[in-house]
Amino acid sequence: MNLRAKYVTLIVVASLAPLWADASAIQKGSSRDQALAVVRSFYQFHVAHNKDFTVRNIRQRKRWLTPELFGLLLAELKREAEESKAHRRP
Repeated sequence: MNLRAKYVTLIVVASLAPLWADASAIQKGSSRDQALAVVRSFYQFHVAHNKDFTVRNIRQRKRWLTPELFGLLLAELKREAEESKAHRRP
């Protein structure tokens, strides 16, 4: 896994960590139960698909991200692309 993929994984895990809960403490139909279902669906998708830090992969995960986080991730990709162009090796 490259550095960018590790960075995205860290951001996603940190963003979703508050939603994790002990399954034995979750009551059926509660908001915690719903949150756990969302986290599980994200990780089922994430583990089954390419995890590279690309625009395509971020867009595929948009439904699990807040609009703010989604925008920040796309902005980071744009910044990296611009920086790469400005600092190309000869």
